Amino acid sequence: MISLQEELEQLENEITKVNDIDWTDINEYTRWIDWMPHWLGKFWKRDLVVLAGYPSCWKTEFTFFLAKKNADIWNKTLYISLELKPQDLFTRIARKRAWVSKLNFQNKQNISNEQFDIIDKEYKWLQNQKNIKVLSYKKSPNVNEIINTMEKYRKMWYDLFFIDNLWKIQWDQNESIRFPIITSKLQDYKNDKNICIWLLHHLSKPTKQNQYQPWWISWIRWSQKIIDNSSLIFELYRNLDPDDPIEDKNKVDLILYKDTIDWAVWTVSLRFEKSNYFIYNNK
Repeated sequence: MISLQEELEQLENEITKVNDIDWTDINEYTRWIDWMPHWLGKFWKRDLVVLAGYPSCWKTEFTFFLAKKNADIWNKTLYISLELKPQDLFTRIARKRAWVSKLNFQNKQNISNEQFDIIDKEYKWLQNQKNIKVLSYKKSPNVNEIINTMEKYRKMWYDLFFIDNLWKIQWDQNESIRFPIITSKLQDYKNDKNICIWLLHHLSKPTKQNQYQPWWISWIRWSQKIIDNSSLIFELYRNLDPDDPIEDKNKVDLILYKDTIDWAVWTVSLRFEKSNYFIYNNK
């Protein structure tokens, strides 16, 4: 039986160990973006981040913006695309950063020399980037196959992962438990391996009168288990109303609906210019 004095000494030793933690060794994924830590906090390892939004809300472009910023500071990123092959994804991102429509790109019309240069430069950068690896599958994988792929790259020092998107993860069991099981497995994996995962989720386009609304209005469509399993939940909301002015199409709202302890914390309005996002308003 130890004495009270010995017990106090042991406690002091434990306190010293805590105080000696090198906090600079904790990896955060937003330290390079001036506005993001202030408005939205910092993304850490062991986060499962859900980014939701309608199709054409630039979820892919925004996550590649994050991946590119990570690559600049040598955080290795694996981007798992379940919709496009790598070359198609690079082409899409490159033309969008040059503000070239899909139709004009396919027809090779109404494209300036400057835009051609941007597309060529951006495509080559994405193709040759050592710290960003883009993978696709011949057929839609299940969540266990995705985890096996992430584990392969984690052993090569990759620790930031993007999965695009939740709907494309194969499932052949009871549909009612699909999303809860997938997110539960991803949550267990990121906790066990100390990694950060971004999971993109496509919301269905509205069917009545082009009424695009932020996800907050329709969040009950989600399973509560998905919400419980996520560290952070964002929506990237872009006004897609065809009747609105074209100059509004490069503006998006990044809405934080959940972090570990809070709900509906911030809305940051962003302006997209080529390969960067800038704040133009906050709420």
